[in-house]
Amino acid sequence: MDITELRNSRRLFWYIQIPAWILFTVVTLLLYYEKAFGNWFNFFFHIFEYFLGFIGSLFLRFMLKNFSKKFTSLFSISLLVIFSSLIAGHFWLLSANYFWALFAKGEYTFRYIFNMKITDYTFRLFWTTLIYCGWGALYLFIKTWLDLQKQTEQTLKAQALVKEAQLQMLRYQLNPHFLFNSLNSISVLIDENKNKAKEMVTDLSEFLRYTLISKNYSDVPLTKEISAIKRYFDIEKKRYEEKMQIEFQIDGQAEEYPIPSFLIHPLVENAVKYGMQTSSLPLKILIEASVKDGGLTIAVTNSGHWVNDDEKNTLSKGTGTGLENIKKRLNNAYPGSHKMDVIKKSDSVTVVIEINKTTE
Repeated sequence: MDITELRNSRRLFWYIQIPAWILFTVVTLLLYYEKAFGNWFNFFFHIFEYFLGFIGSLFLRFMLKNFSKKFTSLFSISLLVIFSSLIAGHFWLLSANYFWALFAKGEYTFRYIFNMKITDYTFRLFWTTLIYCGWGALYLFIKTWLDLQKQTEQTLKAQALVKEAQLQMLRYQLNPHFLFNSLNSISVLIDENKNKAKEMVTDLSEFLRYTLISKNYSDVPLTKEISAIKRYFDIEKKRYEEKMQIEFQIDGQAEEYPIPSFLIHPLVENAVKYGMQTSSLPLKILIEASVKDGGLTIAVTNSGHWVNDDEKNTLSKGTGTGLENIKKRLNNAYPGSHKMDVIKKSDSVTVVIEINKTTE
């Protein structure tokens, strides 16, 4: 059983309680060696006496477990521990006296229980209460720690669910965005070349199959993303043919680097969409990826110029969510350990993403 299962198990109390009382009993036996081992009766009654102490601790646990939640301040909880320990201490002391009289002298009445000097009674009650106060403080400490651990786990699970929901919302935007543009390309190609339109539908189906397979995984190797992007280019090149030139420069170390699925696709889609409208033909697109010092750098460059918001309204009918979705997904996946820059030149636009997992 690992620590996570142990924290959530009610048996944890017994895993600590029983060995602790056995150890406590053995230690006191050794401390009072001459008295405890002087005769067999003292030896066995010492063990029985500490068994009564064990029973008293169960009563103390009942008190603390059921009433500690009603007290919020340290002072009130301390009073609860002292008061409960005092009651448990009386139980331990008086029951031990009763059974000693029963076993040693054959006294079957409660008369002997209180047949002690006030100083002896106070001294013994002080020690039994002190033992239970230490036990109660340790019990509440462990219980509070376990509650905090459980609350932390629940909080982390809730945060993970929120991030997963955000990721799903972004995916619902990404996939229709791509599908919308692909269907537009197919509709144009149908009138121009039906055979190519059929091939394009096949390529699109293969691409969408990848989206269905990978939709439940937050991270995939970069090489799979590149394969999906190549399928996308196969679709677009059916339409543009020699009007588009594609180049990949992928470092071997970067191929297995895990990234959020469909992180790069909106950049490639924008490169095609806006590059075709602002670049001299053929449109040139370069996709680069490299690893340095444990961090991944991805760059997508297209010929043409940057399109501002006013031009977007004129040139494109897209949803305009591509770059914003990438920023949100990067913030979710790599908070504080990523960068995203847009390098705007007169004849090219480059979007650079830097992921540095080593700072997480």
